[in-house]
Formats: sequence, structure tokens, C-alpha cells
Amino acid sequence: MSLQRRDDWIYQTLCRLVDPLKPAEGAISTQPSRSLMRRLLAIARVHGVLGIVVEKLHDLKPKFPDVWEVSQRSLHAQVAQSIRVRRHGQKALASLSAANVPAVLLKGVDFADALYPNAHLKPTFDVDVLVPRDRWDDAIIALENCGHVEKMNQAPMAYAAGLLGERSWIYPGPPVIEVDLHWNLIDLPSYRKQASIEYRDLEWLEGPNSTCPAGRLSPASRLVIAAVHATYHHQFETLRLLVDLLQAARRLVDAAEITKVAEIADRTHTRVAIDMSLGVAARFLEDPALETVRHRIARSGTWKPVAIPEPLYDDARRNLFAIHSPLKSPSRLRVRQWLRDVS
Repeated sequence: MSLQRRDDWIYQTLCRLVDPLKPAEGAISTQPSRSLMRRLLAIARVHGVLGIVVEKLHDLKPKFPDVWEVSQRSLHAQVAQSIRVRRHGQKALASLSAANVPAVLLKGVDFADALYPNAHLKPTFDVDVLVPRDRWDDAIIALENCGHVEKMNQAPMAYAAGLLGERSWIYPGPPVIEVDLHWNLIDLPSYRKQASIEYRDLEWLEGPNSTCPAGRLSPASRLVIAAVHATYHHQFETLRLLVDLLQAARRLVDAAEITKVAEIADRTHTRVAIDMSLGVAARFLEDPALETVRHRIARSGTWKPVAIPEPLYDDARRNLFAIHSPLKSPSRLRVRQWLRDVS
């Protein structure tokens, strides 16, 4: 088997394995060798789905005990770091609450708790916090007062087109934890000519108050966040992004939640990102339910599903079926340009 064919087989197999709720039967089409299993688990780690894959393929452990030992060590390290990040996220929220700054945890910790059957299946490497734009300066003061320092060597905050939507702070620890503070979920001002999501644009199950200072996001908000994160930020560079979309879509249990997604999309102009992300996830995870959700959201809004060009699926595949997709790779640039052109 050539190296390209080997990796294609691995990625196709992983696409069949990463659904946390689907059994592993039939996912592996051929009996893997030790080297093939080692590479499959290494790629699963890079793509943030090692916990899911190890759980699914546990029956193969006796055949490859040495390979499994290495993967288990990696998995334990991920879980330990996720626990540290989770604890620090609560500390960061407490400091913001003490300063009366509305804030909510996004993505990693929130997705792990709200979307996954076991939080340990989703690794979390940093803390993402969203605050209202008009409380940005107060949020910075609150973080710095409890020991955070601004991360060095970041891009300048201000550009001719506008301000970046996020900035990173470091808690020196130990352990060292990175906190990404957002006032907008779309970072680059050039993208925000088409789409923009701020704190008050989201839907809430429970807003900030004395008993819930951080607020609680609705299922519709999590689907929109997962879609924007997969498209504008990462252009589908890891399988973890598709699993987040899959799990977020499963939480849209009734027509009311579907309608809320459409409403958020209309006011934030993110319908193209939602449409594209669900279409890509449906294609690569081979899940027709995601395509159904995509069409239901479109019918609830004021648009038809976007016609995603086949070459764009090819670009998404290039980004996804790679160990590392450089930020300025042609395939990622084409995805970003399409988002600008169609939005």
C-alpha cells in the first residue's frame, strides 16, 4: 500500500469511527497491521478524536498492546490538561463575575459538557471566553488582576479595516493556561464585513444573573458557534470540528430550536457558514441526518440551501485529510474567499 493510499484509508476509517454514538462495527474494512494502527491512532490524536477512537477500538488492544500503551499515555495527558483547563475556566469566570462583566465559556469546555456523552471524549487545550464589546476593557482588567499576562508576539489588535475579535492572555501557572478573550466570534475585521457574532447576538437558556453569572447558551447558539468555528477559523482542518457540528445538530430536538438557528443566522449573517459546515460534515461523516438539519434550517429562515461547489468539497477534503494544513494553504484560502464572495 502506498503512503497516500494508506493515509486515505486511515482518514476514511476515522470518518466512520468518530461519531460518539455510533458503534464501531463495520468501520474498519480490513485488518490493520501494527504500523497502520499506530499511524491511525497518531492521526486521531492530532485531530482531537483520540478518546472516541480508542473507546471504539478497545477490542483491538490485545493485538497491539505496545501501540495501545503509547496512545493511552497520550490520552491520559489530554484528559489531565483538559481538567486543568476546566478548573482555570471557572477561575477566569469567577474573576469576571466579581467585576460584574457578563461572560460565557465557548467551544472546548462548554462543548465537552453540553454536547458529548462523556466530557473526556473531547480534549480541551485552552479557555475561550466571550464578553460584550462594551465590557472588553473591564474584562482585561479582571483577568490581569487575577494573574493573567497578555500573550507575547501576537498580531496587532488594530488594523485599517478594524479591530481583531479576540486577544490571548497567559496564566503563568503552574500549569500554564492560555485564555482567549473574545468580543466577536469572527476574529478578522475583513470577515466581519460579511458576518459578525457578538455576545448579545446569541440565544440563551438562561442569561447572566446573580445565580448564573456566566449565562447558559442555547442549543441553537452552540450549533452556530460550531459552524463559525469550523469555517471562518479553521476551514475544516480537523475531524474534531465535524464531530462538534454533529453533536450540536443532534441537540436541535424540535422545530423551535431549528427556527432559533435561522434567526441567529439572519441577524449575524452567518447562514453561509452554517449551510457550508453542515454540508461538509454530512458529506465526510456520511450522515444524512445532518443534511436534513441543513435543509430544515434553511426552510425556517429566509433562504434556500447554498449550492456548495464540488471543488469546495475537494478543498475541505484537502484541509481535513492532512496532518497539518498551513494557514495560507491554497485550499484554505479558497474556502475563505468563497465565504467572502457568497456571504
